[in-house]
Amino acid sequence: MKCYSCNSKLTEKNKCQKCGADVSMYKKIIKTSNSYYNLGLMKAQGRNLTGAAESLRLCLQLNKNNIHARNLLGLVYYEMGEAASALKEWVISKNIQYRNNIANEYIKDFEQNQYALDSYNQTIKKFNQALETVREGNKELAVIQLKKVISLNPRMIKAYELLSLLYINEKQYEKAEAVLNRCLEIDKGNICAISYLRELKRTGKIAKQKKKREVVGESDREEVIVPVKLRDYGSYLTSAIYILIGVVLAIGVLYYLVIPTKDRMYASKNQETIRYYEEMVMGLKADINRLENKVEEVDKEKQEMEDSLATYTEDSSNVLNTYDNLLGALQAQMNNDLLTIVDLYSQINAEVGNTEQFKKVYETVKANYEGPLYDQLLQRADAFRDPKAPQNVATSVALNIQQPDYNQAISYYEACLKMRPEEPYLIFWLGVCYQNSNNWEQALVYYQQIIEKYNTSEFYAQVLVQMQNHQ
Repeated sequence: MKCYSCNSKLTEKNKCQKCGADVSMYKKIIKTSNSYYNLGLMKAQGRNLTGAAESLRLCLQLNKNNIHARNLLGLVYYEMGEAASALKEWVISKNIQYRNNIANEYIKDFEQNQYALDSYNQTIKKFNQALETVREGNKELAVIQLKKVISLNPRMIKAYELLSLLYINEKQYEKAEAVLNRCLEIDKGNICAISYLRELKRTGKIAKQKKKREVVGESDREEVIVPVKLRDYGSYLTSAIYILIGVVLAIGVLYYLVIPTKDRMYASKNQETIRYYEEMVMGLKADINRLENKVEEVDKEKQEMEDSLATYTEDSSNVLNTYDNLLGALQAQMNNDLLTIVDLYSQINAEVGNTEQFKKVYETVKANYEGPLYDQLLQRADAFRDPKAPQNVATSVALNIQQPDYNQAISYYEACLKMRPEEPYLIFWLGVCYQNSNNWEQALVYYQQIIEKYNTSEFYAQVLVQMQNHQ
């Protein structure tokens, strides 16, 4: 256990040996948090997922940096079919402790399994649709949608709970009981499922249906079991034999005398009919081939005309857009509007302009963009971030900047980043400005880039300090 003040290792005493801070209450909080973690682990091993999640949440309320509890809570959420909540816990765990953290493996496996990711997304959409369908009063459709949700994600507890409520509402108590039992197989401590089952048993709805089914079964058996009279089949045997012999003789006469003559007559007529239709089919095939060739030629001509028209339209549109952007960039340069110059310059296609006037204006804008523009943007960004710094005083006085304006600083740093996307100085100060603007999530995006790509730069240690101070 480490001191909350100086991060040094604590002894059995109630005071830190290094900074002298009173850590008696801190030790109790950490021990209580660990107790809740152990309780959550026991419940999770016994498949009491609801109870485990509650204990682990209490653990994290006392100690948000308990990595093991956060990772286990993510696993519990994942087992309950709440993949988004699980991923959230693992991402937070990864940001608290980047190295030697099993949450990295969980996130990696989750991202690599694209099929599972798509399936979870579909599950969430379909569950929300089912919920909306229930609100609209179409309960039968909602039941079908929830069955589809369960088939995609058999561990989604919320789907089981809602489906059982719909069955209870429709007085299909046996189906509701089966759904609730399946829910309890996944999560033995699910309070909703336990409450619904207890209420069904208390009101006797399940028992009454079982008793009714048994009575109906007995009635059915009484109707089905009917005495059968035994008959004397000896008197019918002789008649049956005579009939069988007559049938055999009739078949023989038809086979040897009548059928061959009829077959020859029909065969001759069929041959003539077949030849007639074969000639007709061959003629139709020839017509079809000619028409198909014509259709292909027409389609080819149509496609060529459409391509030509599209190329002409696209070229015209590109030329107009390029001229508009070039004039806008020149006007922004005259007005000293640096941000607009950066935005419009990236949209100028120098290849479409073929006039001397266009080339002259473009070279003017290009010279400014590739020359002093970056330094001017950076000076303004630094001045808006810290107007009282000695190196920024001249720019601050010129622009009448008296207090830090982090939003303006962010705009200018982002414009600089468009021009030099691999500059760690810009990435670091963007993270600082977002952090000072109370946008920690966006700040963390830029800090993460410093950690992953520029860990040898001078800003790496500063990023670690910023992240430690935020925690």
